[in-house]
Amino acid sequence: MQLYERKVNVIVGGSQFDMPGFKIDFEVVFDAEGGTNSATVSIYNLKKSTMNSINKGDAIRINAGYNGRVHTIFQGVVSDLMIEYADVDVVLSILAVDEPESESGTFNRYFIKTFNKKIYASEIIQSLADGFGVAIGTMNLRADKYYASGRTVEGTFSEVLSELANECESTYNIDAGVIYINPLRHTNDAYNIFKEQTVVILNKSTGLLGTPSMRQEDTTEELDMDALETVNIRSILAKAEYDVFSLLNNELRADKMVNISSNTANGDYLILDGKHICNDGGFQTYIHVEAFEESQEDIPTTVSN
Repeated sequence: MQLYERKVNVIVGGSQFDMPGFKIDFEVVFDAEGGTNSATVSIYNLKKSTMNSINKGDAIRINAGYNGRVHTIFQGVVSDLMIEYADVDVVLSILAVDEPESESGTFNRYFIKTFNKKIYASEIIQSLADGFGVAIGTMNLRADKYYASGRTVEGTFSEVLSELANECESTYNIDAGVIYINPLRHTNDAYNIFKEQTVVILNKSTGLLGTPSMRQEDTTEELDMDALETVNIRSILAKAEYDVFSLLNNELRADKMVNISSNTANGDYLILDGKHICNDGGFQTYIHVEAFEESQEDIPTTVSN
């Protein structure tokens, strides 16, 4: 894997900014249960006319990676702008939310739509996605609710999608402009879906940085490891959550499976949330993961068709 020659490309306000060339920092935050991702991008020492050409509501795309391996890590719209003066630098900070490129106008517009009798939630979601011209990466509803009397939806697309997903015992998130819907975590339905994913391999040779650290809530401050039985240690590790850092990797995203080899975390883990980071401190991806195993106490399905 070639992980050298950092490349960043930001397209916003009808302009394109490349690194090398411009100094660019960014932080892209992703979360499987957060609905939409967010990003902060800082571009240094732009002309005043260029800064004035970027406005709230503009589409923005961040591409990042390495020479010959650059991918989109964020796609959305500008939500706010700030200009800061740091020593001799003028810094334009762009705040953005992850949002699909809609072909039907403003994605966050309020709407009301009624669907006829005898329709499934999956059909409603697909119809809305088609109407807005957005892509669905996965639609793995835990329980595809059936609306015998029809269904009226009301709100923004994100609000409606969240409501429908909840009714189907599922969660959704928008990542780089694509919608992903999956069953509630800690259910065997989620386990059966996630275990079929292509697993990202993460070790020292593929970009793992340092040693994954177990989250404090998963340990005891005065834990006497010598006094614990092996089975108890295994039980703790089987449910553990870790904070993990790697060189920037676009394949690491929420609800993605990763196989980690290290001195602490070893095996398959599910990514809960994380960040892609570019600044003077590095070009990294941080992920918060939990051990991936079949649920022993599955949550019963409550939706009946």
